[in-house]
Amino acid sequence: MYTFIMGGDLVEKLPTWAHIDDLVQLVQLAAGKTTQQAGQSDYPIIWCDVPKIQISASDIRTKLRLKYWMPNAQPVDGRHASAIAPADRVQMVRQAIMGNPFFDLELIEIYHGGPSLTYQTMLALTQAHPENAALAKI
Repeated sequence: MYTFIMGGDLVEKLPTWAHIDDLVQLVQLAAGKTTQQAGQSDYPIIWCDVPKIQISASDIRTKLRLKYWMPNAQPVDGRHASAIAPADRVQMVRQAIMGNPFFDLELIEIYHGGPSLTYQTMLALTQAHPENAALAKI
């Protein structure tokens, strides 16, 4: 099963997500704990203690058995006009994982273009990668 990792601040917004009930059937949801949100959700969340220190990508991979890094094409709310261009985010991820045999880059959202809807992306990923490697969405 895929794991969708998000910041704890997004948990309260889950009821507004497109296809959220379908999404929770498709993936495990994981969120970083904050003092306000920890344990408070109507959805099945794996709450993670996230240290407030710098952590390396290798530490994340080891703890969560991650393989793919997936930059999105366009935030779904479209309010990030000053966001880094998708091609530049792809290049940053490529440089960050270069030489690490444990990581790969997933470009499904870049190829799709437009707003990134989690359910549609995760549905496409489960079809494209049936081996069900865990994902980190950045």
